[in-house]
This record gives sequence, structure tokens and C-alpha cells, in this order.
Amino acid sequence: MGQGMTKKKGNEIISRLQKRRITGTLDYEANTPSADTTTVGEALAWLRKTYPLDEDAAIMRRIEREEGETEKTFIQEAERLKNWHPQQSAEKDGVYGKPMVDEFAKLWNERRAAKIKEKEEWKKQYAELKAQYQAKRLTDGSGSPAASIAKADTKAVYTGQGETAEWIKRYKEKGRLSDMLEPPKMSKARRLVPLYAFSAVLIAFCAFFAFNYKAPSASARIFPDLPVSVTTLQAITAINLGIYLLWLLPPMWRFMNKNFLHIIALPAGRTLLTAPFSHQQLPHLLSNMFGLWLLGLPLHEEVGRGAFLAIFFVSSITGGLTAITKYVWTNQLEITILGASGAVCGVWAAWAWLPTRKRDENETDGFKSLGSWIGRPDLDDHSTWLWRALLLTIISAEFSLLRTKLLSRDHWGHIGGYLGGIACAETLLWRARRQQREEQQPSKPKSQIPKSVKDRHQI
Repeated sequence: MGQGMTKKKGNEIISRLQKRRITGTLDYEANTPSADTTTVGEALAWLRKTYPLDEDAAIMRRIEREEGETEKTFIQEAERLKNWHPQQSAEKDGVYGKPMVDEFAKLWNERRAAKIKEKEEWKKQYAELKAQYQAKRLTDGSGSPAASIAKADTKAVYTGQGETAEWIKRYKEKGRLSDMLEPPKMSKARRLVPLYAFSAVLIAFCAFFAFNYKAPSASARIFPDLPVSVTTLQAITAINLGIYLLWLLPPMWRFMNKNFLHIIALPAGRTLLTAPFSHQQLPHLLSNMFGLWLLGLPLHEEVGRGAFLAIFFVSSITGGLTAITKYVWTNQLEITILGASGAVCGVWAAWAWLPTRKRDENETDGFKSLGSWIGRPDLDDHSTWLWRALLLTIISAEFSLLRTKLLSRDHWGHIGGYLGGIACAETLLWRARRQQREEQQPSKPKSQIPKSVKDRHQI
């Protein structure tokens, strides 16, 4: 429940919330001292997952109990007044006077009718609010618990005493993709098969691009004085930053929700290419770009632009596809996903899986790999397997984190990205070995470690 939360305090909050769930008083104001909304929400989410309970039915039972107690009170009051108040207006009401029980029965019926009307109004309002909440989770992503399943942060503008500006409310309402109260009825295969088919086409195109990309000449480049690896990562970073800025503009919310967000209930193939460039929170963007530059730069130096971009996109596709498959299969259709985490994990995995080729002493392009800065020198076969073992350990740790409550992190997307990066690295090694066998002549000695791609001076 966050830092500073003691075991005793946490148990007290959970105990109170569970009692309110059972007694049907969740719609009352929370009685949880020293607990913020986030803490109460996390505790309530844990209780709902661990101890399922029909909270709506509990609330209805509580309302019925209260009505029964009110009815009993009216009857007791009527009987008391009958016994203690003298009869009046004997001439008008007969020898026995005015029947007070009938008067209070009439009053009780009127009040009961008002109570029933109030109950129906409450049910109607509750149903409307619940429907709006579900539709919001399905369309604009703001109800999503995930991180890089990422919670939508619409940066609302407030005026006065905590009220959202009207123009913000208007654009927020327009940002909803539909008025659905629940996910559309369709089978898992109908959601996933078209996505898998489109992914296969994209991955095939990435492979073709990696093996057939021809680097432009120095005269054709916009920044000929900068290394190709730097310009490639600068372009990716600029695109991510631009899309982050678009999320800050309310008029763009509908367009962004439709095209730059994985919506599990309505999966779309185009978001496999766009969601990896989409971030709604600045820390999320900065952490992913830092990871991309840290190991993406040395990887680009080793494999070249064509192979690097193929690794980036294939990893983002496999990461997104893995997460979408998991959430569709488990019917978690309210979740939304965005971010470059899967692509970054794939870049890291490819860097760790590929052996670094031996560098020529005459290489003087003025740019050294970042690998030497973090303790990764040119590798022989033995040390290469050590890095691969470390990578597999990290993937195992991701599986372990699936059991935790870190719902703001898309661990399935990370795992899919790692596996995509390994697959790309193995494909590059297979291609390099095949080319080496074809081009090798008997007079030339075998190289201990084959080049993964063409020499970077040709890039």
C-alpha cells in the first residue's frame, strides 16, 4: 500500500473495507483515517480479487433493512400516540373519536412511497454512473490499471473549487470512442486471428527491410557529420516526444485514443506500429528513451540501421501481441496498453544475445560503442553465453513479477519484447553464417566469430 504503511494500519484499512463490503455501506463516505484515495483503492482492488463479493446486492439488502426499520418505527409511533393522546372531535368522527392509527398509517404509506421513489432514483443514478465508468474504461483508457499498462492522464484543467473546466469536459466526452456499456460480443479467435495475420505480414516486411536496406551516401544524408546510429535514435526520440505532446492537447484525445493506444476490447492492427511511440506520462517516456539510448546505440553500431529498425519494430510487435493475447484470453478487456517498453526490452535482448564482432584497429569513425562504458568488452564465445544467461535470468524475474501487484507494469509486454529481440538476433546470426559459408574461400581462414551484418562503414 505504499511507503510508510505499517502492517497494523494496513490490516485496519482492509478490515474496515471488508466490513463495509459485507454490510453494503461502500456508498457511504469512507471511514479510513490517514489513508489516501490511492491506498483505499489498492486495498479495495485486492479485496475484490481475493474475496469476490456481490457488492451491489449487499447495498440493496442494506437499503431494504433500513426501510424495514423505518416501517417498524412508524408503527411503534402510531401505537404510542393511540394509547396516550385523547380522542378529539367526537361529534365528527363518531363516539370513538378520530382513528389515530389510520392517520399514521396514511402518513406512513406516503413516506414509504417517497422512500421507494428515492430508492428507484438512486438505482437509476447508480446504473448510469456504473455504465459511464465501464464505457470510459473501454474507450479512453483512463480506467486501465496497466503500464506500461499506463493509466490515461488527460491533464485536466481545474477552475474554482476542484471543478474541471467546461471545455476540458467537452473534449473528454468527445474523446470517448463509443457509448458501449460493455465490450462487444465476439470470440477470442475473432479478436486475435486478424491481429496475428497482420503481425505476420509486418514481421515479414521487417525481415525483408533488414536484409535489403541500402544505406544512403554521405551526400544524400541530412546530417552527414553525425553517426548513423545517433541520427536514427534521435529520430525515434523526436517521434516519441512529439506524440507525448499531442496527448497534452484535449482536441487530440479522440484521435490519440483511436490510433495510439492498444484497447484490448477492440484490438486494431495499426496500433501495433503506433502504440510503441505513445507515452502519456513524462517519467514513462524518459525511462524508455534512456534505456533505448543506453544499449540501442551500441547495438546499432554493430548491426546497422536496417537490422536495428527491424529489431525495434519486431520486438514492439511481439511485446504488444503477447500482452494482448494474455488479456484477451483472461477476459481482462478493460485494459489499455501503450509505450515503448516492449521495443526497448527487445533491443536489450538482441544486444545481450549477439556476440560483438572483433573491431579493426584502423577503424577511426570517431565514435566508440557504449558497451565498454558499462563493462562489456569485445566478447569471446564464453563471455557471450554469460550475457545470455543474465538475459534469461532477467526474463525469469519478469515471470516472477507477474505474481506481484505491480499492475502499472506490463510484464507480459516486456517478456514478449525480450523473446522478439532474441528471435531477431538468432535470425541475424543465421543469415551471417549462411553468407559466410557462401562467400568463404578455401584460402581464407575461418573467422572465430562471424559478422552479424555487413561492415558498419557501408551503413
